Amino acid sequence: MTLLLPLVVLHALQQAAPAGARVEVLAWRPQGACEPDSAEVRGPLHGSGSVALRIAGRGCSGWAFADARVTAQVLVATEAAREGQPVHAALEWREVRAGHEALAEIPASAVAARDVARGSVIEASMVREPGPKAGAPVRVVLRDSAITLELVATAVPCARGLACALLPSGKRVEGHFEGDAILVEMLP
Repeated sequence: MTLLLPLVVLHALQQAAPAGARVEVLAWRPQGACEPDSAEVRGPLHGSGSVALRIAGRGCSGWAFADARVTAQVLVATEAAREGQPVHAALEWREVRAGHEALAEIPASAVAARDVARGSVIEASMVREPGPKAGAPVRVVLRDSAITLELVATAVPCARGLACALLPSGKRVEGHFEGDAILVEMLP
């Protein structure tokens, strides 16, 4: 016996999904003969899978479950990229899985954080700012209004849009890439 999916359940799932995503319900498992008047998903729907819904209505009160497939426009690699190379991608409709942070856009200066195969869904962990990987030696230029000092430091992880290094003295500095060096403007 196939149970019809109540519109309130579909609406609750769509509201919990990421903006612009599509939700397809593969299975609906209410408790008993249930005709819900209301349905609520606790928290956001991050991807496909089994979803618990709090429902209320004629013949039901409590929890029910739905198996949902979530699809969204995500970036997919249009060609292979080696670590450190620019990533070329286009938007495609793909299934979104919980625990995977698929990107809808790549920062203009981003490069591959590791080798990327053609056809791969581009996730946040697959791209990084250009420059050396954490732990690699990097040239740092420290500049204030009158003095410029250049030295070799160790690249360290940093917030997106910045470049960071650990100086031989143990001091951590933040700046931005200029050519093959991290430029750090020192404040007086």
